[in-house]
Amino acid sequence: MKKSIKYFLFAAMIVFMTACPFEAPFPIDEPSIKYSSSMIGNWAEESELENEFPSYFAISDVDGYSFKIEEYTYDEEEDSWSTGEYGAHLSEVGDHKFINIYDVSMETWYFSRLDWDDPDQ
Repeated sequence: MKKSIKYFLFAAMIVFMTACPFEAPFPIDEPSIKYSSSMIGNWAEESELENEFPSYFAISDVDGYSFKIEEYTYDEEEDSWSTGEYGAHLSEVGDHKFINIYDVSMETWYFSRLDWDDPDQ
């Protein structure tokens, strides 16, 4: 079950990075939901692991309610890494969980519904 949560979180981040359906200048709410510690770590799409310099996300704890997401992408033409920085937390609306992701460079919040059971709860 933990692996499916990790894969779903990574898939949610990929959706966020490519075509997040909802955005706003504010989050759904303030951070108040603890998240699974299994979310912390470095994540890469399996196909990226075949590359010499795979793109990946580094997720780290901020305070048990918020976490930091750093995106690392290698630019072969520039021969250097580019980075993106995001803040994130979970929200509940009715019976549904959402991830709130703040794009630091764009100063915009993005949202995606999460459909998974947290093994830590």
